[in-house]
Amino acid sequence: MIGLSIFNRRTFGEDVSQTLCSYYFDGSSHHIDFGDILESVLTGSNPVFSIRAVVRRLATGVSHSFLGKWNSSGNNRQIIARIHSDDKLQFATSGNGSNTKISSSTETFTDTSGWYDIIITFDGTQAIGSKIKAYSNNSALTISDVAEDIYSGGSEGLEVGTLIPGSGVWNGYINQVQITSDIITPSEVESLYNNGSYRLGADILDNLELDCIFDNDTFGGTNWTVIDDSGNGNNGTSGSMDAVDRDCNENPY
Repeated sequence: MIGLSIFNRRTFGEDVSQTLCSYYFDGSSHHIDFGDILESVLTGSNPVFSIRAVVRRLATGVSHSFLGKWNSSGNNRQIIARIHSDDKLQFATSGNGSNTKISSSTETFTDTSGWYDIIITFDGTQAIGSKIKAYSNNSALTISDVAEDIYSGGSEGLEVGTLIPGSGVWNGYINQVQITSDIITPSEVESLYNNGSYRLGADILDNLELDCIFDNDTFGGTNWTVIDDSGNGNNGTSGSMDAVDRDCNENPY
């Protein structure tokens, strides 16, 4: 089982005036849809990227995804990042849009009272078996890496908090999601963790393509704009959620 850290308030000159919140995902229908973005970053024969998500589980023994670009019926599958029903981290990929290659951690994620800072890196220039690395709370994970290329012909939206809307929905809280177009290095992983002191990471990470810290979203009705703080304009839209699902008391600092 992966050990947890207690994240503290941000440090190192980061802006602490923001009201940083987490989103609650109900395990049933909640999701954030970013549309068909980052194809050139996440897919193709040699993609190079990293995904970071700060998450809290509220249930074990269930399969729920914190990020997906997938189609359950095939022919449009690309990537899934999730904790599976065996409580292990999985990163699933498809090389042709229909097959599924599942890389899984040896370690389990069974604590429901604390937070996990999960980082997955993918280097498509490497040979099969050497493409994926993963970390949780600054600990390197042992992961079975079976990934090949990632299908570049898909048109599915990038989803946070679900595999696809209504399937594999996260059961718990998500505080932050970041995607970079390079590899987060072990030294950067350590700096982000900072001995348990939570770092937002924009001052550490280069080539941020998506940076959602849920601090300045614009509410309206049951679906609102989720702002991409990277400045790239990759904003998303919440789905099947309302204002009560944005919880500024439930966070890892």
